[in-house]
Amino acid sequence: VYACIGVPETHAPQGGYPAVVLIHGGAGQIYREWIKYYTERGYAAIAYDTYSNGLGTVKGKVQKIKNPDGGPDENYTGSLKDSPDDYQNSWLYHGVANAILCNNILRSRSDVNPSRIGVTGISWGSVITLVTSGVDKRFNAFAPVYGAGYLYEDSFWTAADKNATFGGEGKTSEWAAVYDPSSYLPYCTKPTLLADNCFAVKNRIKSAKLIKGKAFYSQRYDLSHGHLWDETEEVYAFFEHILGGKDTVPVINGATVTGDKITLDYSKGEFKGVYLTYTTSSDEDSHKWVFFKERITGENGNYATTLPSGATAFVIETEVEYNGKTARFSTPIYEV
Repeated sequence: VYACIGVPETHAPQGGYPAVVLIHGGAGQIYREWIKYYTERGYAAIAYDTYSNGLGTVKGKVQKIKNPDGGPDENYTGSLKDSPDDYQNSWLYHGVANAILCNNILRSRSDVNPSRIGVTGISWGSVITLVTSGVDKRFNAFAPVYGAGYLYEDSFWTAADKNATFGGEGKTSEWAAVYDPSSYLPYCTKPTLLADNCFAVKNRIKSAKLIKGKAFYSQRYDLSHGHLWDETEEVYAFFEHILGGKDTVPVINGATVTGDKITLDYSKGEFKGVYLTYTTSSDEDSHKWVFFKERITGENGNYATTLPSGATAFVIETEVEYNGKTARFSTPIYEV
């Protein structure tokens, strides 16, 4: 398995650097810029390729190179086509195993603080992160970006050929027990930031309720889908809060609903902006829901608005400034 590690150029603080494992998404690779994003901020960072690809320079550009001795290839991303009877040869099994190995590598270094290690993944890397959250309790924080469980119930892939996905015909429950994050999230006891705007809404609501650790939310409905670590400042702010003990995250308790009036319930936070994001969609496939956004004007720290007629789900988003950039944190998603 190919991996890259980076450490800050500054001397390690007492106790060692905080650290993070970086897991790319489908069709992705190891991104040296992603590692640098964290090393410049004082973190040790390690990234591995979930297909065991290496890196090389092709036409002046660093990109992935196929490793003939690597593990499951990109045709088996997500293990949708993998049999539950042969899980040790699956893409997901190797993805989680390698996240654990990265934890071992970080913990073996004298310049890394073993009690300040987190993991973040993007899209399919987020699915690996969610499963790992219920498996390796040595990690201290999890930040999946675009990811949820219950993929077999409500997702883009449920429209696929059932004979070729989710274990094949008649094996959905066996597949879910082995491969779906919903089977592992009940064992997640550490703080977790759920940042997503792409996976099915109902899946995200149900998945969040399974987590035993403290859950934080960032529902970025205006965010594109991709490896956008430099646009999701809330992930870094979350790690600073959990791994660094810094006051970088607002304390949002949720939303209070009285009739058609919605009020943001928070204990701490100074906001650049507060927004109501809602949908009137009712399609059975909730990843197709379309969301609208409107600003909430607060008076004396009270942020309240009226829920639009016909709304079927909503979330209140907040903007805070950290490190010179805007981070967004929100309430959970509420169905009406």
